[in-house]
Amino acid sequence: MFNNERYEWMSELNVGVTFVTWFFLSFSLFVLFIGLIVNYFVAWRGKSEKTYQELFDELNSDNGYSDIKMVKLKKGLRMPFRNYRPVIKEYYVKPWELEKQNLSATINLFFNYTLIIETREGNSKFRRSLWWMTGFHILALLLGLTSIIMVTATPYGLDDVTLGWIDFWLQVVNYCALGLILISWISLSFIFESLGKQMTEMAIHYLPDKEYKKLKLIVNLYAFFPLMKNPYLITRL
Repeated sequence: MFNNERYEWMSELNVGVTFVTWFFLSFSLFVLFIGLIVNYFVAWRGKSEKTYQELFDELNSDNGYSDIKMVKLKKGLRMPFRNYRPVIKEYYVKPWELEKQNLSATINLFFNYTLIIETREGNSKFRRSLWWMTGFHILALLLGLTSIIMVTATPYGLDDVTLGWIDFWLQVVNYCALGLILISWISLSFIFESLGKQMTEMAIHYLPDKEYKKLKLIVNLYAFFPLMKNPYLITRL
């Protein structure tokens, strides 16, 4: 790809770093695209009978339901650079008529319910971490785009000094993009693993074994590829 004489100004190290950066950039965009498709079918086509605003209002009001069940959760946000001390919290969970909903609607409800629990408890660390890491990833994608523009838009025939400076700054952009992609990806995975654990701890009280195993499998998939769910979840905070 970079064997053309037009790119002779790039050092061998920079060629390798640029290729890796572009690979991760393409992979991230691919996962984001897949995530939008998944979210369409899971979040919108399979939307539950209860709207999210109704769910939020219900959970934040003392509605006096008698069929509310108490569930204990070990609450603690795991991060790669810092572990928050887990605390046992008691939540009052109202069972929904899950037999009337398909699996995608159930998954969607549990994701949103878990987020509502986080916001109700005022866990600003969780929300701040999610926003920061999403911001880092967006910045990484912008830096990756800058790298592409620097390589493709550099005019042919510039003097060696100018090309040397372009090569240097291209390396800086590539390293920053790679670092931000890896940090945000790993951190978002930890965040979604934490969300998934809370989801499955609640879901086991309401779902039959077969449906519970399906839900757990999908939750683990979201934790491994966090960006598949992140574009949708970030709008719900």
